Amino acid sequence: MKKILYALLLAGSLSLFSVDYADIRAQLSQTEEFSNKDFELGDRLLAQMRIDAMKKPLLYGRRVFFTEPVMWCTSKMFLTEKNWLDQPLFKSRELYELSSSQYKMPGVAKNLELLRETGLDGFGMFVNLDITEKVVDMIGKYSTEDYPLYCMPTLCPQGVYGPPEKQHLDFLAKHPAVLRFEGKPVYSSYGGDTLTPQEIAGFIEKIKKLSGSDCCYIHVVGSLRVSKDPYHYYMENNGRVPASVILKWYDKLTEYLEVADGIKFGNRLTYRDMRYNT
Repeated sequence: MKKILYALLLAGSLSLFSVDYADIRAQLSQTEEFSNKDFELGDRLLAQMRIDAMKKPLLYGRRVFFTEPVMWCTSKMFLTEKNWLDQPLFKSRELYELSSSQYKMPGVAKNLELLRETGLDGFGMFVNLDITEKVVDMIGKYSTEDYPLYCMPTLCPQGVYGPPEKQHLDFLAKHPAVLRFEGKPVYSSYGGDTLTPQEIAGFIEKIKKLSGSDCCYIHVVGSLRVSKDPYHYYMENNGRVPASVILKWYDKLTEYLEVADGIKFGNRLTYRDMRYNT
């Protein structure tokens, strides 16, 4: 199973994006892209961004960690119609149950129980699954006063799992197991990194209208179509990224933060590199 942990970052904690870094931009305008000077400016820029970021308090009060568990095929020892690399943490034929759903709840429960032992704060899960309500209820039952556990629903702006449905959104907006910030449910996202900020703004308004509730929407980014993924440069150059790439991403993320409440990085490697998998 490929497990990705990510920290929740809300817009206020990313207010460092209001800094313009005008001095580096001025030097970059006289620098050839991807040159040694571009990388040197990138070193300076990353160092300054780290300093700026450390000055910003965490609005939520602490870092919180979630994982997106793989819930399909938890009781089958073979591939079905989904030929993905993603696999559940635990699979067993003994957890099979007769049902029309490809998601078997005994297997889902086993995976959630095992992941809970890591000490994480909760789970992400796609909305519009036929087990959405059952899984959120299950997460709520696992939560205790000593160890609160939450669900961060994952929405798909590009309709990977179909259009958002009112019945699910209404359920999630009211459920106590859903993570909240300032009383508003927090939603993550998947597969919307090629949509423009204006399109995302329209999607957020649609979600609010369908659920009848305000929300905190965390927008996923990956390729952005404005530059090669900076993670490539980081891997290929021992942690160095050119300033031209950093600022292209910086400016585009700033546009998304005008409409969304936070950013989630969904890495999209154009080639497979297992060196940094954890």
